[in-house]
Amino acid sequence: MWTLKLLKVNQMPSEFREPFIVSSYRSSRSTFICCLKSMFQTTNETLNFWTHFIPLLYFFWRFCAAFHMYNFLRDSYTWPLAIFQISICAYLLGSSFAHLFNCLSKQARHVCFFFDYAAISLYSLGAAVAYQYYVFPENMIHGLMYNVYLYIATFNAIICTLMACSSRIGNREKTKKLMRLLSFAVPYVYDAIPVLLRLTTCSSSDCWDDSFAPHIRQFFMAAIVAFLFATHFPECIAPGMFDVWGHSHQLFHIFGALGTNDQLNAVTWDMLNRREILQADDAMPTFLPTIGIFTLVCAINLVTVSMFSYMISHQEVLWQYTGRLYFTTHDGVEETVAVNRLVHNNNCKCKVF
Repeated sequence: MWTLKLLKVNQMPSEFREPFIVSSYRSSRSTFICCLKSMFQTTNETLNFWTHFIPLLYFFWRFCAAFHMYNFLRDSYTWPLAIFQISICAYLLGSSFAHLFNCLSKQARHVCFFFDYAAISLYSLGAAVAYQYYVFPENMIHGLMYNVYLYIATFNAIICTLMACSSRIGNREKTKKLMRLLSFAVPYVYDAIPVLLRLTTCSSSDCWDDSFAPHIRQFFMAAIVAFLFATHFPECIAPGMFDVWGHSHQLFHIFGALGTNDQLNAVTWDMLNRREILQADDAMPTFLPTIGIFTLVCAINLVTVSMFSYMISHQEVLWQYTGRLYFTTHDGVEETVAVNRLVHNNNCKCKVF
C-alpha cells in the first residue's frame, strides 16, 4: 500500500524519539521503498527532508550557473567560491538523506547522522576557505590572523566531526545536546572572525560595501537557528501540536537555508570585487590551501565516519575498551546504559536541553 502506518512515541525505540514529538513516527524497521514513500506522506520527518532538499536543488542550480559563468576549472581565483558552493550542497544533501533514511534501522540511523555531521563540518571549512580569500580586511592580509586562520579552521572541521559523532554515544541527553551544539557553533563563530574584523576594525573602503547587508543578515539567521536548536520551540510549549507542521527542526532548516543564501550572496559579491586586491598583495588562491585542504578533510571525515560506523557494527570493540555498550542495533536487545527518558509532558515548560 502507498499509505504508511505511523506510530506513536511510546511505540518507538528510545533512539528514535524526539523531544516533544509524540506522533507520526515511521517504523524503526522501514524498508528503502517505505523511506522513499515517506517523502510524500505527512510524517514528522517529511518537512525535515523537503526543507533541505528544495534548497539543495536551488543551490545546485546556483553552482551550475557559477560553473559556467566563472570558469572554475581554469581560474584559481574562483576556487574558494566553488569549494564553498560544493560544501553547501554537501551539507544539504547529507541532511536530506539523513532525515529520509534514518528509519531503516537503529544502526542506519547512527550512520546517516554521522554522514550528516561530516557534511556540516565540510560546510564550515568551505566557508573558511571563502572567507580567507574574499572577506579578510585588506590591511590584515599576510598578518598573523590571516596566516593561521585556515589551519585552525581545518582543525575545527576535523574536531567538529569527531565531537558530533561522539555525541551519539551514551545516554546523557543534555550532555549530548551540548556537545552537538558546540561542535556546530564553535566552527561557525570562528569562521565569522574575518567578517567581524572587516565590519568593525578596518578603515578602508573595502570594509563597507554592498556585501555588508547579507553578511549582517546571516548573523541574525544564525542566532535564530541556535535558539531553535537549543530550545525546541514551539513544540516545547505544546507537545503534539507541531508533530508534522511547524516544529523547531523544520524552522531550523528554513532559517539555516536563508542564512546560507545570504552568506553565499555576500561571498559572491566580495569575490567579484576583490581580485585586484589579492593580486596586488600577492595573495591569490593556490591549490593546497583550497582544493588540497578540502580534499584532505573530506578523506579524514570519511575515515571518522567509517570508524564510528564500525564501532556500532562491532559492539565488542566498545565493550573491550570501555566496559559498556553505547549503541543498540537490534530491537530485541536493551541498552546496558539507562534507557533515554521520554521527553513528553503536556504541562511542560520550555527549557534548553
